Amino acid sequence: MTIAKNRKVSPPKSIQKYIGKEWGTWAPGDRIPVDTPLSKCQRDYKEQNVFKYIKKIGGLDRNLFGYATAIRRKSDGQLALVNGQHRINLVKILSPLTTEVPAQIIDVEDEDFDRYGSRFFHQINGGVNKALTNEELFYAQVIAEDPEALAIRQALVKCQLSCGKVNNEVGTLPIKYATFVKCLALGGPATERAVQLLRKGFKSMNEVALHGLVYLLSRKEYEVLGNRSVAVGKHFETWLTQAVPMFHSVTALTFPKYHNAKSWEVGVAYGLVQSFVKHQRNQNLSAIQVGTIKEIYEESVGKDDSGVL
Repeated sequence: MTIAKNRKVSPPKSIQKYIGKEWGTWAPGDRIPVDTPLSKCQRDYKEQNVFKYIKKIGGLDRNLFGYATAIRRKSDGQLALVNGQHRINLVKILSPLTTEVPAQIIDVEDEDFDRYGSRFFHQINGGVNKALTNEELFYAQVIAEDPEALAIRQALVKCQLSCGKVNNEVGTLPIKYATFVKCLALGGPATERAVQLLRKGFKSMNEVALHGLVYLLSRKEYEVLGNRSVAVGKHFETWLTQAVPMFHSVTALTFPKYHNAKSWEVGVAYGLVQSFVKHQRNQNLSAIQVGTIKEIYEESVGKDDSGVL
């Protein structure tokens, strides 16, 4: 590998501690300069994505680099990078003395130079080589025994949910990775309880309804609703798992009327509290106060009381 003597690198302080942390072996074969000019079709450079990846990996793993792709004009050998811009910039940040990286080099006739580069870029990014989904990335992280991924997997097991190929067992209900992570960020116990209630009442999952229910149960003012050992918590469970399913499907719990809230989960939580309180009053039973969640909802959308079940 060719070494440069005076390349200056000026990443933010949060990234500087990773400079020089390198391991692994470069792939064999052809090399191109790290300063190879971009083809005309290259996407904009997303610096923050590179910084985020550096923090996640903790340095430069040469084994993960693979190959960049460049086209080479036959008449004069001019190169243009068509794939690998972000990986190369990562190398330039973390290994400032490295001047070349492994690459697949495709020789192209002069008249096809720009056209072939654009076609290659489009096909590799918009064809069979689609970006991995969150679920596919999560599965790979679980296989790699990433601690964070394993913790999320354990939470899925507790909730009897599946996410892509992770915990895809008989009897589990599917959920998207992004939704589940958002729910866990609000609270693991609230997530587990919300899943239990929806499963018991509807035997199915609606992610918008789940997120709103988790949001509600995770708030200190309303966590009592998830406690079946107290009267109001028991009443809430009976209402959600018996009374509501008699007349509505789980999609009714998404409360689309209140999706004008900045965050849908706030609107869903507001709809849940309103509807439960209305039911309790009709049954001459004590309920909880709507006030707090109503104030949160009304902060951005104004007053509206017409969305109850």
